[in-house]
Amino acid sequence: MKKIIICLLAAGLVWLPSFSQAQGSVWKKRLSFYKTAEIKPAGFKRSRVLQEKQLNKILKARAEASQKNIYKKANQQDLKILLDELEMPVVGVKNWSDDMSFFFYKMHPALKNASNKAFKNYALAFHNRLAAGTVQRRKKIQADMQAYTQQLIEQSVSFKPEEFAQRAAEMVPPGVKQILIGEEHDVPEVSAYILDFIKAVYARNPNRRIIYFTEFVSQDVAFASMLPMLRFSGKDAAYYRIYDWVYKHSFAAHGLENPAVSLSNDVELLFKQEDGTVQAHSLWQSLSGIYLRNTSWLQLLMRYRKKYPDALFIIHTGAWHSGYIMPFSLAQAFNPQETFVAHFMRKDCTLINEFTHGLVNAPVLGWTDKKLARIAGFDVQILTDWKGSAK
Repeated sequence: MKKIIICLLAAGLVWLPSFSQAQGSVWKKRLSFYKTAEIKPAGFKRSRVLQEKQLNKILKARAEASQKNIYKKANQQDLKILLDELEMPVVGVKNWSDDMSFFFYKMHPALKNASNKAFKNYALAFHNRLAAGTVQRRKKIQADMQAYTQQLIEQSVSFKPEEFAQRAAEMVPPGVKQILIGEEHDVPEVSAYILDFIKAVYARNPNRRIIYFTEFVSQDVAFASMLPMLRFSGKDAAYYRIYDWVYKHSFAAHGLENPAVSLSNDVELLFKQEDGTVQAHSLWQSLSGIYLRNTSWLQLLMRYRKKYPDALFIIHTGAWHSGYIMPFSLAQAFNPQETFVAHFMRKDCTLINEFTHGLVNAPVLGWTDKKLARIAGFDVQILTDWKGSAK
């Protein structure tokens, strides 16, 4: 089967400074759910991890056991339906560096004596146990969508694409504290709709502090200094129009990405294909990379939330980072009654289309019932290259 959600992948790199500082019980509970998918090798004892001579042996066994466990959760055919290609189990790592070993040591100081080889095995186990947990989570998502297909059809809110900005902004409840904008990347018409939506949200909140966060800018970059460069280089012109408007309307604006990750941006995970060949993809676009990035972004957002408890956050990322049903999504970490998710896609490549066999579909689709929105993965979605007709 073709990729389910590859179009939702986000570009960019970030590092999680300290895994142990994951935000609140929401993230800790979610991680514990995914960890249950891991099988520890026979005879594994936590105290032995500190013994240097045992590290390679233990972590290699852990990596192999984690990979095998994924196939116990679902057969090969089911995995193609439940997991995107970058969520599948991995068999190796390329271009590992001392920097990456240090990063993982920061996560688990108990691995102080681990070699680079041992840390690579740890990274494999880390990814594969998240994948095994994702299989279980996707089965539930699929079952929920199929069970609620009729309600999703009957209670959907749909309107014409040209009405999207105003109508979608009207759907945002007054008590919302964060609007998550999830996009399909590098599509000019998608960016145009996003800007119109931000303008409409701004018009409805003239006296409220609004803070704009974006995946596509590093945390150490000042918007004022970045804008001239983007304007004259012609690079990322679609994003420039958004940033320029935000800046001119006195929004506070901040990048989400951490520049420190550039030290390890060539690390790749190896995915085994059906024909036996191995495909390499960036760690930071994989399931485990998304987990690390989202957790880091959440840490930044929580710091700003503590400082500005009543501000409206507009959080602009790829759709894989924002949807209610995506693995380790930012939306899952917030109170759903204070959160609104808007997705902007060029084509319908979403789980709701896949799991309901295209029955729940429209150029603009949304729900005012939060329960249905969370099952679908978003409060409202627009497809910018819709080929059918509006309902």
